[in-house]
Amino acid sequence: MVERSFDFARFENAFAVNEVAKSFTNLLAPPSAMEYVYPMLYRIAITCQRPFLFFKKRTMDRLLLMFNDELNFPHRVEMLDLVCWIFRQYMVVMDVPDLCKYYKAEGLNNKLAVECVLAFLKNTRFGTSVKPVITRHVVNLLPSNKDTSKNEDDADVGQITEDSNHLAAVPPVPVANDTLEDMDDDFDLDQYFNF
Repeated sequence: MVERSFDFARFENAFAVNEVAKSFTNLLAPPSAMEYVYPMLYRIAITCQRPFLFFKKRTMDRLLLMFNDELNFPHRVEMLDLVCWIFRQYMVVMDVPDLCKYYKAEGLNNKLAVECVLAFLKNTRFGTSVKPVITRHVVNLLPSNKDTSKNEDDADVGQITEDSNHLAAVPPVPVANDTLEDMDDDFDLDQYFNF
């Protein structure tokens, strides 16, 4: 028998896929088995940092059901906090067309419900206890080459890899080559961007 180390984070990431997110959100209408659904949705959205798996129209419609005050189920406050966090991330993505395209987010048809959720989010602290994963303030600098060939140093610039912890990358912003050449090693981007 050989003893091997167990990587729990890798095991959790194996469940953070579209099929699992869709299956667990199907249990939200009507809410059932919430003691199992809430921890899995939390792991997918926050622990594995993949809230974009919920940005499909049908999934978001099911998440809207959690705002119904007539429903009573276990972990209601925690679930409402998680759904608010997901909606806050969704609104950031929907405000920026590049992010919307990148995450393949789908718009919702129920405009009245979305307006009610927005009003609720403005007047509550729900969904603010966990740091956001997706932000608008991400810029990847790439040299603007008309050349289609890439050298090996530029091969992974602006690309998201599977082991990347930063899932909120937007499409790269082209920058002139002479601008990049003028930058020295201690160049501070904070003077140009408000971080």
